[in-house]
Amino acid sequence: MNEKENIIRGVLVIEAEFIRKYHQSLKLNNKGKKGRPFKLSERYIQLLALIRQLYGLPYRELEIFAKRLSEITGLPYGDYSGLRRRIIKSELDPLIQSSKELIKSDKELSIILTASDLKLLSITHINK
Repeated sequence: MNEKENIIRGVLVIEAEFIRKYHQSLKLNNKGKKGRPFKLSERYIQLLALIRQLYGLPYRELEIFAKRLSEITGLPYGDYSGLRRRIIKSELDPLIQSSKELIKSDKELSIILTASDLKLLSITHINK
């Protein structure tokens, strides 16, 4: 297997509506919560967890990814230990299972984050 075959190609699409409604979503996540409020919404945590799973990123590298994404989108980011805690507690099973199956296939992945959903889609390669 050559190096090119080991690369998981994909596209990340974050809908502008998700960014506009981020603080509203975060407020709902924090409603009734005791202790320090969350900085990151549950859906955003799920996105980061999915990216970590797909690309096998250690938490420190995921923190760097979140910081770079923050520079582009203006979304907040967390430190690696906080990301780890939130990801471990997050409800991800169906999405993670589907990502494991797609990694094995010869398809390009598209991660789509909208104001209401997080989806993982696959696209068959046209040029082989």
